[in-house]
Amino acid sequence: MTATEITEPLPGDELVPDPDLKATRAITIHSGIDDVWPWIVQLARLRAIRAMGVRIAMDDFGTGYTSLALLGQLPLDELKLDRTFIMRVHHQHERIIVEAVTRMANGLGLTLVAEGVEDEDTADTLTRLGVDVLQGFHFSRPVPAHQIHADTTDTAARMLTV
Repeated sequence: MTATEITEPLPGDELVPDPDLKATRAITIHSGIDDVWPWIVQLARLRAIRAMGVRIAMDDFGTGYTSLALLGQLPLDELKLDRTFIMRVHHQHERIIVEAVTRMANGLGLTLVAEGVEDEDTADTLTRLGVDVLQGFHFSRPVPAHQIHADTTDTAARMLTV
């Protein structure tokens, strides 16, 4: 994979030329660790992508095909903790899991993102637990890229006039 393949928009991408916004491109690892040759090739591609300065995140951590075994092998920058843990963070067992994942992410030098934050109480709890980044409907519903740029410009203008 080349830098052009990573940085060129795909059909349907709406990229905003704003360095403060994060564009996300999903890359799925199709084979497991047991498929040695494809795994080595995919790992080399991820390392090459990261060497270009692209940050790499593991999405939906804690569910599906995500694995603790991958944390030591993939060149990651971020862990995105799945919303299933966030929705129940007020229950003791889930809070303990979030605390443990937070400590683990911090120890590995990874940014921890909590997906699915839907209310102020959950945001406050996650902040107290040390989660680095919160995302979810509490902050904004999904919007098209061109609207984000317009909204941030309008917000900045209102802040300057206050």
